[in-house]
Amino acid sequence: MQICSRADNLKFKMTNRYLYIFVAFVTIFMSSCSQPDLMEQILELENQKASMQPEAAKKLADLYRDYAALNQDSTSEEFLLRSAQMDLEGERYDEVIIADSLLALNYDSSKYKKDIALLAAKSMLKSGNEGAAIKRYENIANEEILHNRDLHQMKIAYLAYVEKYPDNKESVDYSIKAANLLSTSGGARQAIELYLKVVADHPTSDYAPFALTKVSEVYETQLGDLEQARKYLEQLITEYPESNFARDAQVILDKELLGLSDEEKFRRIVGMDS
Repeated sequence: MQICSRADNLKFKMTNRYLYIFVAFVTIFMSSCSQPDLMEQILELENQKASMQPEAAKKLADLYRDYAALNQDSTSEEFLLRSAQMDLEGERYDEVIIADSLLALNYDSSKYKKDIALLAAKSMLKSGNEGAAIKRYENIANEEILHNRDLHQMKIAYLAYVEKYPDNKESVDYSIKAANLLSTSGGARQAIELYLKVVADHPTSDYAPFALTKVSEVYETQLGDLEQARKYLEQLITEYPESNFARDAQVILDKELLGLSDEEKFRRIVGMDS
């Protein structure tokens, strides 16, 4: 009998606050399992992978996770990655997050740390927990360089949160962050719309003058429209004259820096141009 296999069959629905407590419990609980029996079942199911049905795939993912909770070795790390991949495909999002927590608990320096964390962030997003997904993506980005596909998912998380919670204070920050990602990934006009929405919806916030600066920057560097770039610098100076951004904007206009390369701008600012 598999009394100790698949502890997650209990279908816990928990917040991240209690996840590590749960994982610690699973680790202790699994200590009564037979390791050879687990590996034997894993190998048996792996031989059926080519024609595996959803229920068998779930069982294999459970066994991978059970093995990892009981053992601390390189095989366990790989099994956690496999379980997370299979659970995400099977839309078992809580189980993906459990695999991420098990890895963080027992294998913090694992080479699979980033891969499983990204799967967990994607699971959080797909399960409607945009706030948790954003925090997971941002934690990963603080430690690792994200590929474009991952930045795209991060942007989706920001936009989903803003759409779902437009009045939350975090939504202004997330709007700016989403616009920043859009402006560097071919979404210049969508980025401009987001920046201007921040200005329109939160005109007294500290984000508003920054957003106008970014609108001008996108028009200048991404779209090559210097007339529009000048227009938004002038709006910035008029509407937020006391901000540091307005002072920088005035320098740009006074020294006619729009459209120049970074080197040309530097030479003109320090008075080295002929």
